[in-house]
Amino acid sequence: MKKWNWRIVLLTFCCLLPHLHPSKGDNLSGSNDSILRLLNQEIADTNQLKVVSQILSDHIRTSTVTDSMLQRAHALVEKARQFNDELLLAGALQNLFRCYLNRYESSKSLEYALEAYNLYEKNNDKSNIAYMLMQLGIIYYTQNNFSK
Repeated sequence: MKKWNWRIVLLTFCCLLPHLHPSKGDNLSGSNDSILRLLNQEIADTNQLKVVSQILSDHIRTSTVTDSMLQRAHALVEKARQFNDELLLAGALQNLFRCYLNRYESSKSLEYALEAYNLYEKNNDKSNIAYMLMQLGIIYYTQNNFSK
């Protein structure tokens, strides 16, 4: 496992710090703009992408999933695919399936959850396999598909 370059992590958080409070009009819009700027910039390594992924994951858990947040989750998946890092891609897919699950779009959520599950299974990541199985159960439950 690669060590995190703490200077990059610190720099990223320092850049986002002024934007981490909710604005009056749009919940977390400042930090969403910061994430979009980071995704649009050239991300040099997987460590930077991990930081952005974690920030996006926190926003998905704490706020309503907007169209712009969904676009950012898709952009994060595309960036992760460019690095050919399966575990990073699986984490980005987790963000994407959470977005769709929070929007009650279970069929799209299922598609991304299965892809993330398969990547975790391929890499023998047992804790994330268990988490994804639980999430798949929730998705099947929302679809009233009890046979799965």
